[in-house]
Amino acid sequence: PFRIICQRFNSCSIDNQFRLRRAVDTDNVSLAQLNQQSFFETYVDDCDTPYSKDDIKKYFRTSVSPETFADKIADSKQAIWIVEDKTNDEIVAFANAGPY
Repeated sequence: PFRIICQRFNSCSIDNQFRLRRAVDTDNVSLAQLNQQSFFETYVDDCDTPYSKDDIKKYFRTSVSPETFADKIADSKQAIWIVEDKTNDEIVAFANAGPY
């Protein structure tokens, strides 16, 4: 199944700009930063949500910290897949496959 997905991905017009790869242990900080940025853009900046700053800090510390991502990357029952911009090696998207 993954080979089929990769073949489809590689045949897309975005192939020249993006690459799909599995996360490695050094991706944990970038993944946490992207997740936190996405959370802010979705739930704080764009929506009028009642989250306090303390609640958000606690969520980041306990659920989407670099340490949390390091644990997920090391867990053999999970796989984090990254879409990376080839022009600057920036992680632009990710998916976590496995139990939470």
